[in-house]
Amino acid sequence: MSRAGWWLTLVLVGCGVSDSTWTEEAGGTSSGEAALAGPVQLLEAHAVIGTTRDGRWAPYRAPLQDLGYGPSLTSLARGTVRVATSRADARVFVHYESHLSNEARGPWKVVEASRVDAHRFEFATAPISLAGGFHYIPRFVHTFAVELRTPQGSAWDNNQGQDYVVSGDDDGGWAPVFAGPIAVMTGNLVVERAYWDGATLRGSVLVRNVGYGKQVKVVATTSAWKAQAEADATFVKAFSSTDFERWAFEVPAPVMDGEAVQFAASLVRPDGRVDWDNNLGRDYELRLDGVGSPWALGPVQRPGRLVFEGPDHGWAARVDVAPPSDGAFTVVYDPARLPTCRGVKYGLPAWGIVAYLKQGDRFVQQGFVQPPRQLTPGLLHTPVLFAGGDAKSVELYFFNSDVWGCRAWDSNYGQNFVLRW
Repeated sequence: MSRAGWWLTLVLVGCGVSDSTWTEEAGGTSSGEAALAGPVQLLEAHAVIGTTRDGRWAPYRAPLQDLGYGPSLTSLARGTVRVATSRADARVFVHYESHLSNEARGPWKVVEASRVDAHRFEFATAPISLAGGFHYIPRFVHTFAVELRTPQGSAWDNNQGQDYVVSGDDDGGWAPVFAGPIAVMTGNLVVERAYWDGATLRGSVLVRNVGYGKQVKVVATTSAWKAQAEADATFVKAFSSTDFERWAFEVPAPVMDGEAVQFAASLVRPDGRVDWDNNLGRDYELRLDGVGSPWALGPVQRPGRLVFEGPDHGWAARVDVAPPSDGAFTVVYDPARLPTCRGVKYGLPAWGIVAYLKQGDRFVQQGFVQPPRQLTPGLLHTPVLFAGGDAKSVELYFFNSDVWGCRAWDSNYGQNFVLRW
């Protein structure tokens, strides 16, 4: 069951200059939708910030000093694009650059958006990370422009030549540099982030300030809408540089008929009109393993799955699901592969496991951590990682350490693991 239609009101913005001239298809907009300002238009984009807790990605809410030096903050930009043409061979590419506000800008990259329906695409940029242990949190800054390609040529929405910028909110006042708005929206609300632990759905919604007396609600189900729970979100903060507000929600959503929760958010305006964000008519979905959801710090496409078994399953390292065209994958790791570093401090576990993924000519630490103080039995799951759109293999190894200086590696006897698909 899908909730009521997505954004009911669109306030259109201008589009960038096309590289070449081509004609919009007749009938390019559906009944009830406002006409596009050009061949391609950004509808919504926002920055997502998270960290790993209990082996899964979760919204970042804790003060920085609680992170220690293990978990990493990670951010990406997500968004939705609308095009005038319904051609099956139309493709949308997002050109982007992501960096920390206290660092220089890096090279531009490109990611292909995934088609949702005849006229809409959605995208997620590759995540960037910031290790814990800083006295302040720089902002994550994502700059991007949208390109529509057809056999007739290219058309752009680059914010009238200025490019779009979304900046991850520090959520606590440590950011030394203001680097851009929290989001770009043509609608009135969007689910910003969410986390489900099997009992309670928590998260936040970005809402446009449409006036005093508005209400923000979230409805959720774990039984394919046979039964549902609804809760009112509460106001958290306003962003002084824009008319956006953040509202937080908690919805009781215990596991019933599976290990997934579906949900949608609504904004009830002061005049009684209702806007919905229901993930473009499909509802949002979160799974307990954090995989395959838009909140697992991954792309819209379902990521591949690499599995590293423990001694009970012969120490196998295998490709369970091949990564899709954008090279995105998650790693499932049995911590029994590295059993030696299990230090305890003050009666609590004080150890962690980290994955190192080869990117170019160096290995980069990824957010793959068994967090101290919250030891949870079972397998570990990384946030979604990226091997690159044209990659057919990945090289990685694992490192285990604890508070007392124990160090251990799982690196295929020094040769590293190379998995191909």
